Amino acid sequence: MKYNRNPLSQAITSTLCAGAAASMALATTIAYAQDDSDDEEGVELDKVQVTGSRIKRVDIEGSTPVTVIDRDSIDLAGDSTVMELLRASPFNSFGSFRDQSGFGNGFSGTSFVNLRGLGSNRTLILINGRRMSTFPGGGADSVDVNLIPLDLVERVEILRDGASAIYGSDAIAGVINIITRKDMEGVVATAHWEDSDHPGGEATRYSVAGGQTSDRGNVTFAIEHFQRDQIYDRDIPEFANAVAPGVTALTSFGFPGSFELLSGPLAGIDAPDPRCPSDVGTSSEFPNSYTWDFGGFVPGSDWKFASICGYNFAADTIAVPRANRTSAWIDGTFDVTNNTQFVVRALLVQNEGESRFAGAPVTAPYPIYPADSPNNPMWLYIGKTVTDPGLAAYGFPDGTYTFTEDDLGDALVLMRTVPNGNREGWQYFDDNSLFAGFQGTNDWFGGSEWDIGFEYSRNRTLALTKNLANKVEIQNAIDDGSLDYFNVQGLDQQAWLTNTVNTLTAFNHTGMFQADTTVYHMDGSISFDMFQMNNGPVPLVLGWEYYSVKFNQENDPESNRLIIAGTSGGDNIYNVGRDITTFYAETVIPLFSTLEIDLAARYDDYSDFGNTTNPKVSIGWRPIDSLLLRASWGQGFRAPNMQELYGNVSESFPPAIDYVGCANGVSPCSSTQYRAFFGGNPDLQPETSDSYTAGVVWNATDSLSFELTYYDIEFTNQITTITLQRMFALERDGYANTVVRNSNGTVNYVSLQQTNLSGVRTDGYDFGIKWSLPTENIGLFNFAFDWSHVGKWEQESAPGDGFVSFLDSHGAPEDRAGWQLGWTMGDFMVGYTGQYIAENGKADNLCSPDNLNVQDCSDGGTQFYNKSIMYHDLQVAWNTPWNGQIAVGCRNCANESGPINGLYYGWQPLDRSLYSADGRITYVRYKQNF
Repeated sequence: MKYNRNPLSQAITSTLCAGAAASMALATTIAYAQDDSDDEEGVELDKVQVTGSRIKRVDIEGSTPVTVIDRDSIDLAGDSTVMELLRASPFNSFGSFRDQSGFGNGFSGTSFVNLRGLGSNRTLILINGRRMSTFPGGGADSVDVNLIPLDLVERVEILRDGASAIYGSDAIAGVINIITRKDMEGVVATAHWEDSDHPGGEATRYSVAGGQTSDRGNVTFAIEHFQRDQIYDRDIPEFANAVAPGVTALTSFGFPGSFELLSGPLAGIDAPDPRCPSDVGTSSEFPNSYTWDFGGFVPGSDWKFASICGYNFAADTIAVPRANRTSAWIDGTFDVTNNTQFVVRALLVQNEGESRFAGAPVTAPYPIYPADSPNNPMWLYIGKTVTDPGLAAYGFPDGTYTFTEDDLGDALVLMRTVPNGNREGWQYFDDNSLFAGFQGTNDWFGGSEWDIGFEYSRNRTLALTKNLANKVEIQNAIDDGSLDYFNVQGLDQQAWLTNTVNTLTAFNHTGMFQADTTVYHMDGSISFDMFQMNNGPVPLVLGWEYYSVKFNQENDPESNRLIIAGTSGGDNIYNVGRDITTFYAETVIPLFSTLEIDLAARYDDYSDFGNTTNPKVSIGWRPIDSLLLRASWGQGFRAPNMQELYGNVSESFPPAIDYVGCANGVSPCSSTQYRAFFGGNPDLQPETSDSYTAGVVWNATDSLSFELTYYDIEFTNQITTITLQRMFALERDGYANTVVRNSNGTVNYVSLQQTNLSGVRTDGYDFGIKWSLPTENIGLFNFAFDWSHVGKWEQESAPGDGFVSFLDSHGAPEDRAGWQLGWTMGDFMVGYTGQYIAENGKADNLCSPDNLNVQDCSDGGTQFYNKSIMYHDLQVAWNTPWNGQIAVGCRNCANESGPINGLYYGWQPLDRSLYSADGRITYVRYKQNF
């Protein structure tokens, strides 16, 4: 197998082959046999700068743990995006948000990385050691990893340690550094085709990468286009029906609708439209509608009172959004003088996505038919004697009652604007960054290296959603009599439907959300050897940085006023920002020939939060050549992002189990969507952290190495919103909460404002094995295994309340592992990649007596949780005689769907942060070198 290696990649690969055990992620670096010349005495490897330090050195295995994923491993894994590669990393402990349909404020189609389960806003993403521009839709503190073109990447370095002393805010959980291709000669064209076992999901990726080097410098470029078709929920068996047994996600907003009397002698009575079918598929006029009653809280009921008309929204929605991304990268280094170079880099990304949600539920202010309205739904029952089991719940023991005009009252309506059409969403992202600077060497301080640069970046997102509904206009149509939603006037079905469609579509609204982040960044550094000690020189790096961040976020005026049904609305933030001035220093002191100490410190001055100084100390000791003992301690800092500080109220409908409502018989005992309000808090304080690591690397032989690392991270003043599920648990346990209920005990809304909690404590172990076996007759075998175990993950709401463990709750597995086995012989290569996710959810102690309800396991029943799972990927590749390569393979070859758990997750009964819903992916990739 032929490779074109630049000095940097050769140094890394050579060190790995010698046995330096940098732990792997999903596709851990596979060590290939070295050329004989690499083993000759006198070969001097170039110094390189590895993530986690600004000091250049020959040995990449230093005092802090770094995982390296090289280009060969990326190709062997067969992923089509950078996000797929990183998502499967064992250090992405509890999973992370992945591109999926239906999320507001531009989030649909975005993906983030979440190291150690501490949040994507505490994982710093770099490109060539510099911060990437952040996604503006989330308040400008996380990086949408989907924007990084895969064929741009030379390697990925994952620092599994806090690094605020090196890189500043956000590096509490760790750092992911994307290193781009450099010093390429010639051109490589790649075509990648893949398809899912589900209908839809076909994807293609085309790229051209290349470069040229001359006596005066070099230029490297990459252009990539990625396109993926959408996958509908109805085409994923587990997602196809939101009210299937064991998956039931009841909705109160149907078509036709339901009503609740607010006044009159029967105030509090609930009833669906009489036309609502008993269950899904039993009506040709309303095929996706069903009735559920307060007696069983399950789909399928003939009750006409104490019941609700629901809607199977899974029939309309997209699970995996359509994506269309084009990116271009150029990197150039040019000699200005013999010791000065001009450096320029540019990244341009355009990303489009398409998503879909069902017709909009019309929430507060809810539509109300006045008592004197001729279209009040109670007229459907006036003068009739009705016998129905649901009436027994309202004080009529035999379930029989004769309705009169005296029973008329104001009627609150629960409706879904299905006649308007599905909510169709389009998301547009632009990420543009340009860096220009100079670097060089001089004779200062006995010889030094220096650099100075300026970077401009702007990240913009625009989200458009059509077929929303204006709630004010709907109420006006009710008041003037033009909207007879319950067909009280008795028109034939087609005439009623035509009138309803014409009335509601006249109020159709296209929601708009746009946000942008603009960053101006200047920096400079100088490095030199301060003095010589017996065991070597003492290097010093001094540097400064200046950031100016501007942020804007805006909804259309109607959505901002919260009068549009089907959108989160709110969150208008105009012309806010901050300036950050930074000074940093780092040195390595070789106390003995086998012991060195790395000292780093960083001072940051924030225009809106004062200043902070964060130190870090790392120690590396080699008692023998094959054994490295290392430890580190550092402090970290994270300032609140713009949305956490300044976001106003927005509305959403997250799913959760209402424990109190379930116990009182007014809410389903399974996961259901509830209305919640989110918002910023200008009184937030910054987070601060302490992180520790200690570990050992043992090169047992030239081809076998082991690595073990212990980590401990604690941070205080955690900035977060308490989840809806936890807020319901606080209410159940008698603690202060923000659940607001209606007079009948059902949930009106829950306030989930940003707040400072006491903090989080987590620790665990990372373990890795790397083994290489070259043979004379049957090729080269390589094996790498990496395992990450979370020992604890605890959170405290307020000082003194006590820390509560979330480990082994749903979505928080204790263990994740990844491995890769490769075989190379001549021009043929075979790679097998796997990952393991441990069971999780048992700590929640939730049981089901009948596959429909939820209870504490102390009362018996079958415990439900997410069972452990293994994913298997396989690839076969052949290097052709015409300097090309053909690879065929599959991801998730066993077509694992992930643990289905509808009682906890409701509709889409899968933790999509941890598990894939895409099914088996088969692919073909062709590369051609020119």
